Amino acid sequence: MVSLKRTFPHKKEILSLTLLFFITIIFFQRGLISDTTTILWDASDYFYPMLAYNAKCIQNGILPLWNPFIFNGYPSFADPQAQTFYPINYIASIFTNFTPKVIYGLLAFHFFLSGSFMFLLCRHLKYNFSASIVGAISFMFSGFLLGHFQHYSMICSVAFLPATFLFLDKALAERDYKYALIGAIFLCFCILAGHPQTYFYICFVLGVHWIYRTISIRKFGKGEFYKAIIIGLLFFSIGILLSMVQLLPTLELIQLSNRDLARSLSSSGSGIKFINMITLFLPNYFGGITAEGYFNWKTGIGICQQNLYMGVLPIFLSIWAMVASRGTQRIYYGIGAVLALVISMGINTPIFYIFFHVIPGFSFFQFIARFLFVFHFFVAILAAEGMASLSGSKTTVKSFGFYSLVFLLGVILYHVILPDPPGDMLQFETLKRSLHMFFLFFGIICGTVLLFLWKLRKRLAWMKYMLVAILFCDMFFLTSGTITVGGKAPGSKETSPHELKEQAVEVGSVLARHAGFEPGQLLYDMDTLDLCQIYNEKPLFRIYLSRQDQPNKIPRDAWILREIGFNRAFLHRLFLVDGYSPVVTKQHAKLSEVIGNKNIDRLVDLCNGRYHVVIKPPQLPITIHTKPLSRAMMFEHAEFMENEDKILEKLSDRDFNPHKTVIIEGNTKIPSGDAHKSSKINHEATVKLLSYFPNRVEMESFSTKNAFMLFNDSYYPGWRVLVDGKPEKVLKANYNFKAVQLPYGTHHISFIFDPVSLKVGAFITTFTFMGILTGLFFLRRK
Repeated sequence: MVSLKRTFPHKKEILSLTLLFFITIIFFQRGLISDTTTILWDASDYFYPMLAYNAKCIQNGILPLWNPFIFNGYPSFADPQAQTFYPINYIASIFTNFTPKVIYGLLAFHFFLSGSFMFLLCRHLKYNFSASIVGAISFMFSGFLLGHFQHYSMICSVAFLPATFLFLDKALAERDYKYALIGAIFLCFCILAGHPQTYFYICFVLGVHWIYRTISIRKFGKGEFYKAIIIGLLFFSIGILLSMVQLLPTLELIQLSNRDLARSLSSSGSGIKFINMITLFLPNYFGGITAEGYFNWKTGIGICQQNLYMGVLPIFLSIWAMVASRGTQRIYYGIGAVLALVISMGINTPIFYIFFHVIPGFSFFQFIARFLFVFHFFVAILAAEGMASLSGSKTTVKSFGFYSLVFLLGVILYHVILPDPPGDMLQFETLKRSLHMFFLFFGIICGTVLLFLWKLRKRLAWMKYMLVAILFCDMFFLTSGTITVGGKAPGSKETSPHELKEQAVEVGSVLARHAGFEPGQLLYDMDTLDLCQIYNEKPLFRIYLSRQDQPNKIPRDAWILREIGFNRAFLHRLFLVDGYSPVVTKQHAKLSEVIGNKNIDRLVDLCNGRYHVVIKPPQLPITIHTKPLSRAMMFEHAEFMENEDKILEKLSDRDFNPHKTVIIEGNTKIPSGDAHKSSKINHEATVKLLSYFPNRVEMESFSTKNAFMLFNDSYYPGWRVLVDGKPEKVLKANYNFKAVQLPYGTHHISFIFDPVSLKVGAFITTFTFMGILTGLFFLRRK
């Protein structure tokens, strides 16, 4: 008779992962099933439009490299958080358009991935099934992941931390190169997920773990020691080389951006304050995401950065692991957890000063509080260690009862010295939170005592899973509706004040009506991305927004865009002069700053802006510019200048007429019949857009003289131009835009975005991937 265990050798693992899947659905059911919850903030304002645009491009067979809707044209493929090359998004794009519902589902899916990988890591560390499930739930519903629910790229990156840690540790433990190669693939996924700060911290943690494990392996001899060194080098180098399709374009964009990598100590070290430790046991003590408690207490960083909560049981078990477990790794994970928490506190502790000045990279990012996920990661492992220790034969009721009593007394003392909550919260609310904590601890203690008093195996197993149920219920009832997950869907009676404000996307509909569209039409409803067809040959134009209090203040705060839903405006096929992104090209920022401060109308006209919207809630006064520069137009006159500051000064001069003269940067050789000289013969010149796809624009021009054609999309490396099929030089015009020099007559012009950084990065990624497949083939045969 065939053994069921032999037929399904991984039956328990499959059942455990299935349990985690259903737990995820239950936790997020309000958004997945009942439609009472939706995405908020960056998830709706930045990631939703970007991912919807990428998906539409992919469905049309177009690689989403260039986005013409924001920043006068933007290399979105180089922005890592646009996730242009993230494989999971590509797979999703094949089956559906990206809607808020789909984004919500993908966020929930990455929570499931984080829990699944953590479960497999705990199993690799030799913990039993109940302990591994505790570790998985502790990590996947930790305060960091829930607090950053709006940050899609951050969630995606952190989800792969347990997988990378698992395969690196397995490769080092078994000195097996194939696990290093598999781990490198997961590291690549982590990088392509698109949040540089997060994957830098993950690489730092993995690097420390590699050094620690390599040193511990040294006792097995020099051969094993050198093999461990090679495994680490292989893991990191292959992972980075696999990601070059994204890393090289990102490095190019950063070099051309206004983003300063050298941040101040106060900016980088903005971390968790001691008062935030309250959230380790009371996640909503400050009132949750909808209250002003955090701001009243002046904690200094955003709400999403501050939540330490990951359930009471994991803290209870992790401390027990440190006290009673015999595991050799508990000290290592305990030190890792404490150190991660201290680092997350930034300049509030002296440790961060060392990291800021000594370790490269820690000075590049703001909000060191985001290092908090490392604390949750190590505590989740310790919780699994503690759970495994509880079911061990060496644990006695007496020792565990004494520990439980001390822990309970500590909680009571904690509540005694706890200050009153801020704002107008009633003492009754404080009492409710205290009672919740008391009954939760009471349930945990009673359950664990029964765990040791009952000797029957079946009852023992049942009690283990009772503790798992307690952990999930704790997280579900305290956090599933009170962190950023708790936003309500439009139309719901429980719509939050934030979302009512963000429903100003109707402003986009108002502007769309100006463009001749029906309200509510979205970009992904179109069958094509040819903007010429979408606009039905109407003139293309852009929209500029400014503040009521300081309408000419430059550089402009991205919060101005909140009244039209930030980047959600381009889902209504609206072109913006500005946009919402953490990385902006230096030339765009400087053009807006210099010219906007001197002559706001000139800036709007130069950027092909027909509408100037002044943010003045609840109304939005709209100024219509009747004669902005066209998206593409011909010039008889050109002026050549090499100094950028003089170009900006000239463009902002009120006596300068941008409709008659285009300024070309550099000193281009002019053919006979100079286009920039006057003539007594009347000059006739026209240009027509034939097709306007994201990465390729086709035009037809006619001119009775040599002329310059201005294409009012941002200048960026990688654009090339063909005139009648022959390559010509792309000129930088009006400081930020593209132009090409044309001889007289009729011509067909093609602007094509074909960046070298992408081609080099794609070659390295492809070559590395083929090398991995070859290496895995030979290692498997061996």
